[in-house]
Amino acid sequence: MLCDPLFGRLPALCFASPACYSETMTTTTDQSLETALTQFLAMLAGKNRSSGTIQAYGTDLTQFLLYLIENDLTVQSPADVTKSHLTEYMTYLGRERQLSGVSCARKLAAIREYFRFLVDEEILAKSPAERVESPRQERRTRNRMRSDEYNRLLSSAGSNHRDYAILTVLLQCGLRVSELCNLSVDDIDLTASVLLIRDGKGQADRRIALEKKAIKALKAHLKDRGEQVSPALFLNRYDEPLSRFGVRKLILRLCSEAGLEKKVSPHIFRHTFASMKAESGRVSPYQLQQWLGHKDIKTTQIYVHMSDEPLRHIHEEPIPIHQTTKATYATRDAAR
Repeated sequence: MLCDPLFGRLPALCFASPACYSETMTTTTDQSLETALTQFLAMLAGKNRSSGTIQAYGTDLTQFLLYLIENDLTVQSPADVTKSHLTEYMTYLGRERQLSGVSCARKLAAIREYFRFLVDEEILAKSPAERVESPRQERRTRNRMRSDEYNRLLSSAGSNHRDYAILTVLLQCGLRVSELCNLSVDDIDLTASVLLIRDGKGQADRRIALEKKAIKALKAHLKDRGEQVSPALFLNRYDEPLSRFGVRKLILRLCSEAGLEKKVSPHIFRHTFASMKAESGRVSPYQLQQWLGHKDIKTTQIYVHMSDEPLRHIHEEPIPIHQTTKATYATRDAAR
């Protein structure tokens, strides 16, 4: 049984609001594991990283630090962590936890950034993660829906204009679920047929052209929604902003009603959108990168390499968002 205060307090720190981290920021070089983690999360909040990113780092690092406490009582501070601890932890994740190479690599990336921060702050002289070899990553296949599957889901939404609009926007705009939940009524410009995505992953706003089916679905939803106190585009039955959990719960219910046995998450809509755009051969990887809000073109190229018609013949340079016209964004309906 773990009696260290870290066990009881770290999870709460990881899920706290970013504003609270700055209150705990210190400059002492004599850091406990808990204090060092709090400082790291404060740094992420100071860089305006999204709450989802901060939570993900916090969760991965909490699991690592709890592993250290449970397996080596001599570890009291970051300075006590060695390369051996890290390699043993990677082995534990792969063999005992049976995590994929992709998941192990993600956790190692979080640990590396944590120790890099401590070196930059001169809390540590050297990072123990510096020469830890990254786990071999499997070539991932992106799960997606077939046209008959998403059409069955759309049909199951029936006459519920909110649910139908949610599915249509996810499918035709490729949003992350957090971006969908953050949409406000003011983010829709039906006259220009453009959707503004604010505060996405990477903190970069972007615009996506609304296709005919999405415009029709949003108009019907806005008519039903009427005037509300909350500016959020999608509300729950209590007239509060719809949460990510609420969206997942909605999709699970619609899958059940549609008789789909496939495991469908909100993110599968994003994969489906990206795959269909890549397969169409009518957009460049750079344009797809802008639509998806990817920082690195390599992430976007996963969809390009998966498509039946690779886009290697297209070498269009990315267009600055303020110079991009509606005509540049417009494409044919993705969910025809």
